[in-house]
Amino acid sequence: MTQACVPSAPMDAPLRFGPFELDIANVRLVRDGQPVSLPPKAFALLACLAARPGQLVSKDELLDAVWGRRFVSEGVIKTVVSELRAALDDDPRQPRWIETVARRGYRFVGGAAAGVAQAPTGAPAGLIGREAELSALHSAWKAAQTGQRRFMLVAGEPGVGKSALLAAFVAGIEQGRVVSGQCVEAYGSDEPYLPVLEALGQMCAAEPDLVPTLRRFAPTWLVQLPWHLTEADRATLQREVTGATQDRMLREAGALLDHLGQDQPLLLVLEDLHWADPATVRLLDVLARRRAPARLMIVCSFRPADVAIADHPFGDLRRELRLHRLVDEVVLEGLDPPRLAALLDQRFGPPALPPTFVQALHQHTEGLPLFVLGVLDELVADSALVPREEGGWRLAGDPTAPLPVPASLAGVIEKQFMRLPPEVRALLETAALAAPEFQHLQLAEAMGLPADTVRERLEGLLRRQIWLRAAGAKELPDGRWALGCTFEHALIRHTLARRVGPSLRVERHRRLADALEAAWGARVGEIATELAMHAEQGHEPLRAARYCALAARNALQRRAAREALAMARRGLDLIEPLDAAARREAELPLLALRLTATMLTEGLSSPAARPLVAQALALVQDLPVTPDTAALWHVALLVHVTGRLPGTGDLAQRFFERAQAGGDAQCRAAAHNMVGANRLHEGHLTDSIAQFEASLALAEGSPPPAAPILLRDPRIEALSYLCLTETVAGRFARARERSAALDAFIAAGTDLISEGLGRWFQVYAHVYRRDAAALKPVSEHIVALLEARGASPALQPHRMALGWARAQLGEAAEGAALAADALARYRAQGSRQGLVGLCAMVGEALRLAGDREAALACVRDGEAAAAELGDAYARSTLMRLAADLALDADPDDDHAEAVLQEAAALASRQAAVLIEAGVWVRLAPLMAGRGRREAARESVTRLMARAEPADDAPVLRDLRAWLAGA
Repeated sequence: MTQACVPSAPMDAPLRFGPFELDIANVRLVRDGQPVSLPPKAFALLACLAARPGQLVSKDELLDAVWGRRFVSEGVIKTVVSELRAALDDDPRQPRWIETVARRGYRFVGGAAAGVAQAPTGAPAGLIGREAELSALHSAWKAAQTGQRRFMLVAGEPGVGKSALLAAFVAGIEQGRVVSGQCVEAYGSDEPYLPVLEALGQMCAAEPDLVPTLRRFAPTWLVQLPWHLTEADRATLQREVTGATQDRMLREAGALLDHLGQDQPLLLVLEDLHWADPATVRLLDVLARRRAPARLMIVCSFRPADVAIADHPFGDLRRELRLHRLVDEVVLEGLDPPRLAALLDQRFGPPALPPTFVQALHQHTEGLPLFVLGVLDELVADSALVPREEGGWRLAGDPTAPLPVPASLAGVIEKQFMRLPPEVRALLETAALAAPEFQHLQLAEAMGLPADTVRERLEGLLRRQIWLRAAGAKELPDGRWALGCTFEHALIRHTLARRVGPSLRVERHRRLADALEAAWGARVGEIATELAMHAEQGHEPLRAARYCALAARNALQRRAAREALAMARRGLDLIEPLDAAARREAELPLLALRLTATMLTEGLSSPAARPLVAQALALVQDLPVTPDTAALWHVALLVHVTGRLPGTGDLAQRFFERAQAGGDAQCRAAAHNMVGANRLHEGHLTDSIAQFEASLALAEGSPPPAAPILLRDPRIEALSYLCLTETVAGRFARARERSAALDAFIAAGTDLISEGLGRWFQVYAHVYRRDAAALKPVSEHIVALLEARGASPALQPHRMALGWARAQLGEAAEGAALAADALARYRAQGSRQGLVGLCAMVGEALRLAGDREAALACVRDGEAAAAELGDAYARSTLMRLAADLALDADPDDDHAEAVLQEAAALASRQAAVLIEAGVWVRLAPLMAGRGRREAARESVTRLMARAEPADDAPVLRDLRAWLAGA
């Protein structure tokens, strides 16, 4: 859990010490007006120390705040402090700025700055001094009620009153549906869409009748709220949305929110966007750009400084939306003196406190409401501000006396904390180690206390409004009901969590994890991120890695590949210090998940994926074939096959031999597919078909994989290849059966890779049939679908096919441009699978467009690929293109005929009936025109005898027509 060092000074104003000025908001350190260069970690460490002047900041706190993890050696802190001291010209023996506290941490001794405090007891009952901001929000709401959608931002630093403003705004809404969610500071990888899911869950709990509406408009969101479904409905919905993408979720969210506003206007409130996960930021981007009328208002709060320091993606989105006037922003500043006086009157008057005191307090706090309340709380606690017998409050001393300076908001929290009974303090400290929302049963089991005792203590805190908010009753998967609570502010939770000593912290995290596992049972995967945090903080790296893998898998199922990549990396980092034997079991699935996510984000054979393949193969080469090792073999070979990397054939054969010797049916089926794919590229069409048929027989005779890493089924892979190979071999009836079976799998829901590649092989079969008219509408639909999803490795081949079809149907220039662009993009992402045939297809489109030089370049590139990669499949199509281009230049070119003869012979040896037919469409008339009609007729007749006669492929129709006229 990354924890921020809590500032005792307002971070919008530079901190000055000696000749230095530290501007945290703009990430800059200057000395006497000249910039001082600092590495990022050194700057972050300085900001953390300077935020708490005079206080000890422990090494654990620095590791959490600057490095964001606990498995980093403390020695790294010493190194960065040395860099920092060199930049500040500070002597560790006589420190002016940074003091070492032996074996414990460091202290900033350069002086304090004016501060922001954040009172834990919340804002006052009424809202003071925010009339203009409140009016702006209500004006936007009024417009939203008439169908003019509105997006509002509330910006302000800690303690300025963002939450109080939003609470007052919501309280003033008389008609409409209001839902809210809160971003929380994330552990490791962010939980995708967390605040939005919280809002939807809140809405479904309040209005159960809306669950069918989510079922209709947003099933991919409802499936992530399984507690609102019956067991049967949950299983049905999971099957229906399998294969859904992140882009589908975005579209569903837009449609759902628009629909919800039809019967009554909808207000969606999201707080603390500076902690928002990337998926939520992307969703807000999509929602902000929707232009159709809707009775919808979205209002979000955030801290600008936190966004800037963290370089949070919301910062870029904010700038973009403001540039295009897609968002309005309310910026909160401190209260001016009259409004501060009104705040004091509300809490302490009448009669009013002396004006001199109000003025001094404003100068001291700059009117930041929660800082003001923090100072006042200290004055009351120190009996400097006391109640009058006749009512109201009075200053017990000189109103002009210096006001106290809370060392930090954490200091205020700790002072109040110590006034609580010991048993309550222990409870709150344990709660602070739990997730942002916790349940009393979990705390009871972690502390070894009776559940009723813990519930009563929490209820007492809730009644007294001390730091906690009720989150309602929660039904746990084991059937028990628990009281749910949250802290009023994350700062409270972090402050209390830091109080827990190292050994007790480890024990508490372990017991919290045990309690969660017991309660969630077989459904622990649903809280994998939380369990990973507890296991890491409990110094159980293997346990943490296991839950990181589950969290990464969950993210992949949500089509949040980047979040999955972050969680997989996190898990691998945790087990890296362990010896190879200890980490092996956890390393296998994590590496497969990392490789899968990398392939989805960067490309199937991208430069980023290739080093991971080498690591994966080194890991599994001496291990028996199990589902986990088979998954690594499979994804590694997919990269090899797609990129046609050196040694692909040997690797495929090695996997095949190991799978046959010790793998289950699904492993053996996957191995047959890999060997078949490689044999196809080598030009052995009949052998490849045999491999795919063997795979299909094995896979159909055994249960599908329970949880494949890529969500890929060997049956889908085999059917995809058979759609193409059996078409090319002239087995048209069988190919149609394969295609129908593949359609059924895709309709039932499959993963993005399988669907994209399966559809590609169906489309590619149309290319060999020379059926541009049938191909074009199919390709247009698939390209539009894949472009909307934005993450399919099969997109570029589909764009090439669409360009080819357009060129064939008279849109030569447009089609050629599309095909050439797609080929360039395909190669740029590291993919080389099928490159020979793709170069031929794109070159043909360029020839039709009259771009002879570009078409010749495609021929050269294709020949180079064939030579380098050993690809013989589809080489005949490339040879035909070369001959066509030669005959375009010289119709009497004898060498061109020889090339066509060689191409036909090669296709015949490969039993590639349709490829050979495509060559003879050009070769037969050429031979006839040169006096060898009968020889051509005999060759075409023998070819047609090898093809099923009932097929109406245009290439075969053309040959039949030639025979009829010959």
